[in-house]
Amino acid sequence: TNMVYNGFVRFWKEPLRNTLLPLLDAYKAGLEVGDFEFAGIACYSYTYQSFYCGTELGSVASEMNSYDKVLDSLNQSGRLPYHKIYYQMVENFRGNTENPAVFKGDMYDPEIGLPIHLERNDRTAIFILNFCKGILAYNFDEIESSLDALNTGMKELDFIVGSWAK
Repeated sequence: TNMVYNGFVRFWKEPLRNTLLPLLDAYKAGLEVGDFEFAGIACYSYTYQSFYCGTELGSVASEMNSYDKVLDSLNQSGRLPYHKIYYQMVENFRGNTENPAVFKGDMYDPEIGLPIHLERNDRTAIFILNFCKGILAYNFDEIESSLDALNTGMKELDFIVGSWAK
């Protein structure tokens, strides 16, 4: 319940930053009792919510790198693509790509990932991808690309249950 409350509810009433430490606690608790799904959701939520709280990008990237390995080792293949999309956005903002305005890099390549999401009908991943592409394009003054990505993502909004994006 700690993970659900801090990952999906608390930010509607309190600052997002208030969710971070409890999400880490939920992650640790999930590991302790063997609930790897909730542990995976908690660590994934912690990393992307850290980004949105304005945590320094180097720190976010370092934690994303650690939790990328954790999610993989816990066989959390459902959350791993979402995590990698956010991780790629952070790497773009850090300038660790050939062209920071283009959403593509070592952590996530939409040319590889998007067809998989479409095949699996993973509409959450499609939303997250387009939302992150839109944020990135906007921040690099690619307004038309941003609008295109965000409009594409809006088609998937009904699948983002309990999200701050709704």
